[in-house]
Amino acid sequence: MDTDGVVLGTNGTTFAAKFADNAVANFGDDGDLKIYHDSVVSDFTIAIHWVKNIKNSGFVELDNRGKVNKFIEKPKIDNITGGWVNSGLYIINPGVINALIKEKSDFSYDIIPWLVRRKKNIYGYRIKNKLWAIDTPDLFFKAKNELNII
Repeated sequence: MDTDGVVLGTNGTTFAAKFADNAVANFGDDGDLKIYHDSVVSDFTIAIHWVKNIKNSGFVELDNRGKVNKFIEKPKIDNITGGWVNSGLYIINPGVINALIKEKSDFSYDIIPWLVRRKKNIYGYRIKNKLWAIDTPDLFFKAKNELNII
């Protein structure tokens, strides 16, 4: 996010919002995601999706309960490998995020790794429907073509 010429990182919208409700959904919401978030009593839930190549994404590893035990943003790997990755869709309890918000911070490089390292209550929700990642111009145009968007 950019406000007044200052780049605030992916967390900039959250910082600027100064929310105070029970939970916040950043970058959109999905009803099943909220149901899952509440069912596991999560403080921070990441919607994740499967990709064939994790190299350009935030790789997420879950334990058998769905709790995030590893998060690596854009892992440096030599071979192409598939896995679950961060979709950029979150539900976050304000009590957790308010303590972490800094003016210039990034979910993938700062906040999520910090929570995982400290073994906080962070869970991954596996998206059931197809998701079109648009993180790069190539992915954006591929999704645009698949969806027949002019």
